[in-house]
Amino acid sequence: MKVVKFRLRKAKDEHDHSAVLITDAYATVAIAYRRAATGYTDDKEMEQLGTAAVHLVTIANSFMNAESEQSTTH
Repeated sequence: MKVVKFRLRKAKDEHDHSAVLITDAYATVAIAYRRAATGYTDDKEMEQLGTAAVHLVTIANSFMNAESEQSTTH
């Protein structure tokens, strides 16, 4: 929720389609992770795999955000 709220504040306006898409992607991953985590608590290998997937998404989004910020400063 923290990321989604931040994304909503960061959007240029309600017609910023890329911001809406990114926000929806974050929300989808969060819901999927929460639902999957319930089933993975008994299977430690799957729990670790789900956690790794979320970390990869976070890393990719951080990289894209840094690239975006760098291109706006040049």
